[in-house]
Amino acid sequence: MAEFTKYSSMEEIPKDFFSRLKRMVSSSAGRAIIIVHPFYAERTTGYSQAQYDAYLKTIFGILTRSTLPIIVLESSPGVVKAKLGETVASRKNIFCLPAHDDNPNIIEKIRKNLFLEQQRDSATLKQILIRSGVRTIQMGGSFFGENHSVEVFAHESKFLPPRLSPSYDTLTTGCAGSCYADLIKSGLFEKVSLLPNACFDKKPIKQKRAVTKRETQNWINRAKKRMVLKRRC
Repeated sequence: MAEFTKYSSMEEIPKDFFSRLKRMVSSSAGRAIIIVHPFYAERTTGYSQAQYDAYLKTIFGILTRSTLPIIVLESSPGVVKAKLGETVASRKNIFCLPAHDDNPNIIEKIRKNLFLEQQRDSATLKQILIRSGVRTIQMGGSFFGENHSVEVFAHESKFLPPRLSPSYDTLTTGCAGSCYADLIKSGLFEKVSLLPNACFDKKPIKQKRAVTKRETQNWINRAKKRMVLKRRC
């Protein structure tokens, strides 16, 4: 069964919850999805309804079809179960954690008295992920706001094709954005990336960058080499 928590604090979550999460992460080769406050926008105003509907469609698709472990940071107790009902009640890969404080610094709020391994421990979300074996993270949720971060820009640049770069205004503010930035800046994970259509209300942008003279010359050299080989054939 999916782990739809009825808990209102981390202290209420049993040790077995984390044992199941660890097994699921192990079976996915260290990959996991994190969705932050997926339905929080419904408590606010001023956004495009069409944009929100498209975002919701992606979120529901992830929650109903992805086979990776999905960690949802809930903005209120039981909101995921209330939204999804029986649709995914039989799924075993959804784990909801309480993150009810509206303060964007979610990672530091999720702590105190977690039952991890054989001992009672005080841990942040980063420690939960590391102890569960998570190495690669994909993220979505709300809200994502723009603000340049040198560390996040550098991290995103490593995983794009040579002629593309992320937007200068990285999505590092808001509840989801600050969580994304903090996971990257920790340096604890091999890769932290965004699920473009699962981010609200901003989407990550990839930009074409100028081609350098060296790249142009390399392209010309490769083209000449192909022409020579073609003639020999």
